[in-house]
Order: sequence, then C-alpha cells, then structure tokens
Amino acid sequence: MSSSTIDLSRIGTLTNQSNYADWALEVEATARLGAFWKAYSGNNKVTSATPDATKTDRVDTREEKAIGLLLKTVSPNLRVELKALAASTATPPTPTSEIYWKHLKDKFEKQDGALSLLDFAALVKTELVDDGTLEAQLNVLEATRSRCALNKIKLEDWHQ
Repeated sequence: MSSSTIDLSRIGTLTNQSNYADWALEVEATARLGAFWKAYSGNNKVTSATPDATKTDRVDTREEKAIGLLLKTVSPNLRVELKALAASTATPPTPTSEIYWKHLKDKFEKQDGALSLLDFAALVKTELVDDGTLEAQLNVLEATRSRCALNKIKLEDWHQ
C-alpha cells in the first residue's frame, strides 16, 4: 500500500491525553491496513538467518512507514520530544517505531484509579476566579475533564 493511499484525515493529531485513545485506535487500524503494525511491537524483523536484500528492504520500509505515520499524526511539540528521545536512546541515534509508540503509550494511556479519583475531586471542587488568568484556568479545567473522560469518570448533572 503506498503512502499516497493512506487517509490521514481520520486520524487527527495527537496533542495530549484527551485524544490519545481515539488517536491510538486510528493509528493501529491504519498501520494494520498498511501491513506495518508489527513494527510498533518490535516484531518487524528479518526471519531467516541469512537475509536477502529484498527481505531487509521490506523490514526497513515497514519501519519507515510506521515512524512516518507517528510523526505525521502528532503535534509539533511531540515530534520534537520524539526526536529528542531517539537521540538519547541510541548511539548513533536510530529511532524505531517501537520506541516512539511505547513512549506515547506510557505518556498518554489511562491513569491508575487513585489519580483518576483525585482528578474527579479536583473537577468537582473547581472554582474559577476572574483575575486575568481565566483562559489558563479553563485550559486546566479542560485537561482535568479530559483525563476524567479518558478514565470513564463522568460528572453528571445531579453532582452539581
């Protein structure tokens, strides 16, 4: 499957924890459709002891497609973070899609139960103060609400 036939518009851009779950599902579906999903789990290897050039090229191509999909669908800040991660993990730097995928998964996947409850408590007790920082307060509130939604914790109308 050529990269020109992969529809990236459905994936969206990963920006933070609030859209990680949807983003990860779309990346997985796209990678499976493109036959390069194994690169994310570290199973993208030449299987014979004496690899020929064609098999090695296929492995390299799958790896490049996997890295390209990740870099194309994350925010610019996350791209910089992933590049720095690659530079710090190998000498010389050889980024792999497995390293990138694991980093994003560890960073954005669900929290443990205690942190989720603390986020819910913060959401319930939220007070906004009009002191010129209202936008920043709303951004913090939105991030907290997103973490609660990601962990399937909802603030129902009767809680208010």
